[in-house]
Amino acid sequence: MADAFFIVSSGRSGTAMLHKVLAAADDVEMEHEYMVQIVQPLAVRRYRGLASTEEARRILEITHKAAAHYSTAARWGDSSNKLSWLIPELAALMPKAKFVHL
Repeated sequence: MADAFFIVSSGRSGTAMLHKVLAAADDVEMEHEYMVQIVQPLAVRRYRGLASTEEARRILEITHKAAAHYSTAARWGDSSNKLSWLIPELAALMPKAKFVHL
């Protein structure tokens, strides 16, 4: 399993630019707004109290944790402002993950 890291922020703060820089590294598999069609609605529902912790963890396990698990790079990362509302769930699923806030 690749070491996971997440770049989180508010919107329009440089996550796309940092994604491009990190994606150029040989040992990094870098995503920008990975699975956004799933994560964005989940994040909004979680923020509004309409999705449980368990539901969020289950979805992040089959998206983000699986992506890190199957990555052939040393590090797997996602850069997305949508993840800001899901940090507790990501941290619980991947206790060694690192978070960078812009």
